[in-house]
Amino acid sequence: MDLPAGLTVKMELESGFDSATAAIGDPVRARVVENVRRGGKPILPKGAIVTGRIRSMEREARAGGFLVGIELTGVRWENNRADFRADLLDNSRFWGSPPSMEAPLAERAGAQIRVPSAIPGVGRLLVKGEQWRLAPQLKTVWRTRGP
Repeated sequence: MDLPAGLTVKMELESGFDSATAAIGDPVRARVVENVRRGGKPILPKGAIVTGRIRSMEREARAGGFLVGIELTGVRWENNRADFRADLLDNSRFWGSPPSMEAPLAERAGAQIRVPSAIPGVGRLLVKGEQWRLAPQLKTVWRTRGP
């Protein structure tokens, strides 16, 4: 199954990771938190599991932390499976946080959303400090790019 372009998918991390144990290539799992519809037709149900990998971890000296790149590549629900090609969006318009790109929900989970990424499909999160943790339930919003 192919997902159409332009879907807005809200999700949260299922489990966190930190600077002590995370490595490029480690798996990432997130859960869709709202039903996704197009024209009234259900496309992705709440609870669908989105999977991917940590794609990059780069020191960001000016901000005093690291940019962690996450690439989500697949989604599964019930007996369905699809490729997941999407870009991370600024959370503020969807989660009710200020338009500063420093979304409080992300900050409580240990990150700020940073877009755009130089690599299509890789969402970048700024995490502060030399030692950091991205907590479970970090909420993010992605827009599908289609097949």
